[in-house]
Amino acid sequence: MALAYLWRTEDVRLLGNYVFIPEGDSMPSLTGGFAFQSAFENRIAPFVTAAKRFHVRGPTDDDAMAYEVYVGLSRRGNEEHVHGLTGLKISPPAPVYFGFQHTGHDVNYYFGIALDFGSVSFWIADGKKPGIVVSFWR
Repeated sequence: MALAYLWRTEDVRLLGNYVFIPEGDSMPSLTGGFAFQSAFENRIAPFVTAAKRFHVRGPTDDDAMAYEVYVGLSRRGNEEHVHGLTGLKISPPAPVYFGFQHTGHDVNYYFGIALDFGSVSFWIADGKKPGIVVSFWR
C-alpha cells in the first residue's frame, strides 16, 4: 500500500498491490493491483506486472547492488485503452534506491530510502510534477 501527494497538482494518489506469484530463482514475480489517479475521484487504474531482481556482488556481500526490472500493462481511469508499463529500480548497498517508471505516457523518476515500516521516496512525475510517496510493507 502506498500513499502519494503531488504538490504541484495537489493530487493525492493511493496504490495497492498483491503479489500473486513470488519471484523464484529463474521465474519473475507476478503482481497485480490498482492505483487511484486521484483519491477523491473514481479514476482507478488497474495494473499487472512481472518483475525480476538481479544482484551484482561487490568485493564483499555488503557491497552488493540489486537491479529490479519490471514490465506490465495498465489502463488509466480516464482512458479506454491499455498501456505498457516498464521500470527499473536500482538499490545500492545502502537503504537508498532510485529508478524510473514509464507508464505509456509519462516517465517518472524517483529516489527513496527503505525504512522498517516501508519506504519514503521523492518522485518527479511526468518530469514536472514533484511529489512524495510513503509505502507500507505488509
